[in-house]
Amino acid sequence: MFGYSSKKMAAMVMAACFAMSGVTAAGYAFAPSQAEAKMASPEQERKWAKKAQEDDAKKYRIEQSEPGSPLRHIQDQLIKYNSDRLNYDDGKHDRWLEPVWLGFGDIPTTGWSQGGYVMIPNQTVMLANGRSGVIHHQENVNNDYNIYNNSNIASTLAHEFAHFANNDSRNKATASSKGSIECEYRADETGRQFMANVPEYSMMSGILHYASAWNGYDENLGYQTHPSDPDRFHAFLDALKKSSNGRVSLDREYRLTVDGKLFMGTGYMPISDEADKQARTVYLAGQIATCIQKGIWNRDYIAHRAENKIFADGRPDKVVLAMWDNSQCVGEPKKILGTFDYDERKDKSERTEIEKQEVRTLNYIMDLTKN
Repeated sequence: MFGYSSKKMAAMVMAACFAMSGVTAAGYAFAPSQAEAKMASPEQERKWAKKAQEDDAKKYRIEQSEPGSPLRHIQDQLIKYNSDRLNYDDGKHDRWLEPVWLGFGDIPTTGWSQGGYVMIPNQTVMLANGRSGVIHHQENVNNDYNIYNNSNIASTLAHEFAHFANNDSRNKATASSKGSIECEYRADETGRQFMANVPEYSMMSGILHYASAWNGYDENLGYQTHPSDPDRFHAFLDALKKSSNGRVSLDREYRLTVDGKLFMGTGYMPISDEADKQARTVYLAGQIATCIQKGIWNRDYIAHRAENKIFADGRPDKVVLAMWDNSQCVGEPKKILGTFDYDERKDKSERTEIEKQEVRTLNYIMDLTKN
C-alpha cells in the first residue's frame, strides 16, 4: 500500500508551477575550481555540501525534513523506485542524499542542490488543499491523500536528485552557459526517468514549471544558466511522444491526444476548474506514455479499487484507476492513472452528476487500453 497516514500531504503543492513559473529556476552550487571538481572525493563533495548548507542557514531559516513528513515521504518514494542511482547514507555507498531541507524566506530559486544536500523553498510547497494543489483551492480542506500534489512536488525533487545522480556539482565544466544548459536538459531527462519509475508519479508533472517565457538568464552569474522555459516545455512534449512511440501527445494548451484521437473529444479531463483540468490531464498523459513504454498498456492489466485499498491515507469513497503487470491485477500497481471522486458502494441512482462524469471518464480511459 502506498502513502503514509497523515492528512498533511494534501496541503502540499507545487505552487511554483503556477505562481512562480519562470521567475525562478532550479540551481546548484559548484566546486571552487575545475581541477578540484574533477578530482573531488565523495568526502570532499560532502564538505562542499556542508558549506552550501551553512551558507543557506546564514541567509534563510532552513529545516531538515523528518521521517514520516510529507516531504520525506516523497523523497522516500523516489529513492525506493530508483535505488540503482539514488540512496540515503545506508553504509553501502560512498555518496548519498541527505534528507531534503526546506527553506523559508525570500529564496530566489525553486530548488537547489550541492552534492547530497538538497533544499527547496517553502513557497514551492506552500499550503493549498486542492485536488491538484493549486493556490485558489486552499479553502478545500477535506482532501486526504493527493497524488497530483505529490507528483508536482516530486518533479522538483526528481530534477534536483538528478543533479546529484549525474554528478553535476562535481563537474566544474557545467559552470558555463553551454555546459550549464546541457546539464539542465540532462537533469530534466533523468528526473523524468525517476518519476516514471514511481507508480504514483507522472513523468509529465514537471512540464507545469515551464509555462512562462523565462529565458534562463542568471543576473548574478551574468550568463544563461538554464534553457529557456519554452525550450524546456517543448523538450517535455518531445519526451512524451518518444516514450510512447508517438501514441501520446500534448499540445501547447495541454490538450491530450491518444492514438490519434483527442481525449474524450476535447483533449481534456472533463473538469470545470481550468487548473485542475490541466493538472489531471498532464498527469494522465505521462502515466499512459509510461505504461506504453513499460509494455503494460493492456486491457487485461487495468482495474480500479477504492482509494483506501491502494493508499494508506486513502478514502473509501474515492476510486483509484491503475495498471498492474498481471491479468489478476493483484499486488502492487505498476502505474496509477488517476483518482476519481465517486463512491463504488453507492447505487448508480444515488450518484451526483459530478460522480457520473467521473465514472464516464474512468470508463473512457479503460476503453483506451483496448487499442
